[in-house]
Amino acid sequence: ATIRRVLPPHPPPAAPLDLPRLVMRRAGLVGLLVLLLAVVLGLARMGDDIDDEVDAAMTLAAVMAQVGRLGQLGQADDRSALETLRAMQAEHPLLHLALQVHAQDGTLLLGPAPAEPASAPWRWLLQLHQTWLSAPDDRRVAWPVPRADGSRWTVSLAASHDSERREAMGSLLDMLALLLLCVGGLLAVMHWNVRRALAPLGRLLQAIAGIEGHDARQVQALPPMPTRELESLAAALRHLGTALDQAEAQRRQLSQQVLTLQEDERTRLARDLHDEFGQR
Repeated sequence: ATIRRVLPPHPPPAAPLDLPRLVMRRAGLVGLLVLLLAVVLGLARMGDDIDDEVDAAMTLAAVMAQVGRLGQLGQADDRSALETLRAMQAEHPLLHLALQVHAQDGTLLLGPAPAEPASAPWRWLLQLHQTWLSAPDDRRVAWPVPRADGSRWTVSLAASHDSERREAMGSLLDMLALLLLCVGGLLAVMHWNVRRALAPLGRLLQAIAGIEGHDARQVQALPPMPTRELESLAAALRHLGTALDQAEAQRRQLSQQVLTLQEDERTRLARDLHDEFGQR
């Protein structure tokens, strides 16, 4: 006779887990919202940067016109001319350029408008970039401007990285704020999903403790689980509790049958002994 070996059936493929899918879906939604917010803020920042560049260009045009007027008007008042230049610089500071006016003897008559001090938390970053990451730039364009008294002023436009450094720092801070918002949102979503999904674990642990104590009531009272993984675990525990109940019922039935058989055997033995010894 040929003995056939019966192989156990292959287990069905495992279903995809719900918890990673929920976490990734909600995290992707948060990332999409942050991306849309970044686009909106970027467009708004782009508009502000364009306005600042145009204002700086118009200020430069006004400064050049005023400087040209200084050379054309021989009787122009030096003090009023410098005050006009200072007012234009204060109202619309030049970007990427620093305007300087020197007298014939080298005395500085007009320097760049002082920049607003940066806030304390970011001042050291600007200083660090200026000291270690920004190479000196000595590019300068200068031309003489004759004055009414026969002297000459020297007007110069020097390259300045301060305004661009501040703009870059503002963009960096915006990007860091968005990244912080994105990371915080993702962590909040993951925390909420994991906490909500794993909240029924306490009930499952109570059910397992009940099974260890031969009490299946906790198992039968398990509510529906929020994720497929926990629902599979709860279903397995319910099946195990039912199997334990059935095993306990069979054990009690077998115990009763054993007691009945023992009692019957005692009765039979007593009867046989009574009959046999009675006859003797």
